[in-house]
Amino acid sequence: MQDALSIDCSRGSTAIGFVIFIFFLVLFVIFPLQVMALEMKAFDVQNQKVVLASELAAIDLVLDLSPEALSEGALGWRNALVNSYEVLLRRKLDHLTCEILPENIEVNWNPEERIPALEIRYTYIYTSQLMRYPELSKEMKVEFQYELPMDF
Repeated sequence: MQDALSIDCSRGSTAIGFVIFIFFLVLFVIFPLQVMALEMKAFDVQNQKVVLASELAAIDLVLDLSPEALSEGALGWRNALVNSYEVLLRRKLDHLTCEILPENIEVNWNPEERIPALEIRYTYIYTSQLMRYPELSKEMKVEFQYELPMDF
């Protein structure tokens, strides 16, 4: 009888040890991996929204220009382009759920190119959405070209 009782106690200890092992595995391995995957998805979604807002602001900038200026290629006033684009971009970014502050905005136009395009560049600081640690921030760059509807 003594041997049967000791065998049942060792099985119970093994089962409790296995439950404790699974608990700590979930707590220290699986849960952080899931949070990291969710943070990466939030990062991708936010960056896609910022790029889309940037492209929509560029479209609005071109649509606000006069047809005469577009047909003549008279886009030489760079400060006015940058200021107009910055206002349109901030208006588009206000609709996002998190606060994005664009910095170092550059709007360049080179008529010597084969296809005339506005080159737009700026940076912003991405902060973690799920973990809420200010140390987890990254400087992101947005850079694209918007081809202008002009005949040269």
